[in-house]
Amino acid sequence: MNEVALIANGMYFSLATADQDGCSSISGGTYTIAGQIFSGTGITEMLAACTPPSGLSYYPWTLNVYGTNGALNLTFTAGSGAVPTLGATLDPFYNLYTSSIATLVGNWDDHGNVLSVNPDGTFFEQQGNGCTISGAYTLVDPAHNLYGVSFLFDAATCTNNIAGIQFTGLAYLTPSSPSTWYHLLEDASGVNASGALVVVFDSITPYFTPPTG
Repeated sequence: MNEVALIANGMYFSLATADQDGCSSISGGTYTIAGQIFSGTGITEMLAACTPPSGLSYYPWTLNVYGTNGALNLTFTAGSGAVPTLGATLDPFYNLYTSSIATLVGNWDDHGNVLSVNPDGTFFEQQGNGCTISGAYTLVDPAHNLYGVSFLFDAATCTNNIAGIQFTGLAYLTPSSPSTWYHLLEDASGVNASGALVVVFDSITPYFTPPTG
């Protein structure tokens, strides 16, 4: 499996380019901590054609995690089947940059749309179809490369199926090519009008030079 997990502020997200079923997928949920063990619940959405558990494109899971020798051991249960325990180690990107709102201020290319981040962390984007998105970035731990993010697709201007959902999630920076650019990767979740959990992800690129520390 090739998967990156983001864990902070009671939220768990992971983005897999290939999982145990040969799928790319995004997962999101919440967790609680008891001693050295945390437990979580959430959902996974398939992002590519594959053969997921029970043929579902969305499925719920439970998660138990315990730490040994600087690694995390993750055990998922999806439906009645348990995924073999996965070993996860700390990603070097976590220590690659310190985090600050000033780092994010400016205009970002969000798949051809301009996302503008203000000095207070709030941001705004108007897409070509008229849909508007507003939100804010916050700091999780200034010493490390991880941000909080919240946003809303305005139901008055957007007609997509996630309009009106308040999303909350986590984000981090990764170097990109050319070397003077980098990506801000975001995973977030929200609850729709039916009470179901929805997960989304995004990758945006800035128009300026990345930080050095």
